Amino acid sequence: MFRLGFWLALLGLLLVSAGAQSQEISPSPLFIALDGVLWAWNPLDNTIARLSDSGYIHQLAMSPDGSRLAYIRQDTDGQYDALLPSEVWVMDVVTGQTTALPGGSEEAVFRTSITWSPDGTQLAWNENHQLAIHDFGSGQTLLATTLPGGGGDAGHIAVASLNWGESGIFTVHQGGIGAVRDGLEQSLTVYEATGKIIFTAEVGSGLLKAYLRYPTLWIQQHTTGVIALGYRVEGGNLWDLIDPVSAAAVTTTSIPELFSPFALESSTTVLVDSQNQWWLIDSSGALTPLDLPAPVFSPQITLSPDGRSVAYAADGVYVRRDGETRLILGDSTPSQEVSLAWSAPRWRLRTDERFMVADLPSSALPSCPPGLPINLVVGSQGQLVSQDVPLTQLALYRHSRPFRLAQHTISVGDVFTVLDGPVCPPDALDFVWWQVEHDGAVGWIPDGGYWQLEGR
Repeated sequence: MFRLGFWLALLGLLLVSAGAQSQEISPSPLFIALDGVLWAWNPLDNTIARLSDSGYIHQLAMSPDGSRLAYIRQDTDGQYDALLPSEVWVMDVVTGQTTALPGGSEEAVFRTSITWSPDGTQLAWNENHQLAIHDFGSGQTLLATTLPGGGGDAGHIAVASLNWGESGIFTVHQGGIGAVRDGLEQSLTVYEATGKIIFTAEVGSGLLKAYLRYPTLWIQQHTTGVIALGYRVEGGNLWDLIDPVSAAAVTTTSIPELFSPFALESSTTVLVDSQNQWWLIDSSGALTPLDLPAPVFSPQITLSPDGRSVAYAADGVYVRRDGETRLILGDSTPSQEVSLAWSAPRWRLRTDERFMVADLPSSALPSCPPGLPINLVVGSQGQLVSQDVPLTQLALYRHSRPFRLAQHTISVGDVFTVLDGPVCPPDALDFVWWQVEHDGAVGWIPDGGYWQLEGR
């Protein structure tokens, strides 16, 4: 399966070079699965070695301490086929030794969506729509519970993807509980490592037509972390933060930022703004745009353990370090599938005034063109008469367009005071917007005919 000679030569060069240059460049290799072939790039001398000579390898996942590489392998060459059986393998990064992990079932089934436990002692994956947990201490793999999305086959149904964080394993899936929201049913489920469900909840926003189209992330925050759900709305993206224990949710104006937990505070990080533009932030805080297709999240972008280099996949695999970018694998032909693993970077939230200014005054927003219906008057009171409406903020991202962030809800029958307006932000669903006060909260509502002036 593996070309051992290539691996030993690469490993020897890494070990010899690391003693003299460990303070300058991290000796850890960058692993690349490109169209089913596994490669390792040596950052010390810019050489690359092909490690696999058979099978189709994809979905790389580095252990939290960077010592082991997990991946999915199929006994096929050339193209991944979701209908064919697959196996989970683990490589020791130091020795190059590889081991196939036992599945929870003896049957030939598909396996996908591998994710490490935060302490690196267990590995989970989706095995034929069941949650499989492998324990490295006992060497056993157990099928903990049935995952959503079962029935049919892997090529024709949505397969639940997994993400393991400090407080459990979560998956976001379609076809879940509750009512259809704008044509989609979206549910979030959080599990304990035993397979016990902590909670299941609907996610999504019908009023603002926000669809869950972007990857879900574990965000490092406090001791338990939070789940970040990415949405696409007209004019930009927004993120809901969900407590993995209580299921409490809040919308954030901050931006996801990828960082290496082993690096110094002054290391390089990358973030994605509300228009899916990726930015590199160096140790001085300077911003450099990255040419990445959107949307793209890990495993198509990763950081070196020292946090000074970023590797990403576009029309090839690139590494950027100290202001220089080099192509290390691929050409101008877009790859069918690529996965990168260098360190085990994590996500956190960043508030950066270069990207966002919230709570805009009406003087900073466009006035409304003639002909639009005006149903409220500044200084008067209104009453909601037909449906609940969220009291919102109007936020302007300097690298994007305005969008709405839910903060508070006005219920049918409630009375509010009109403070300012009307304004008509671009890409605001063709609504006239008014600033109002309700129960001590101040925000904006769209004039959609849901209310009337009090007394009318």
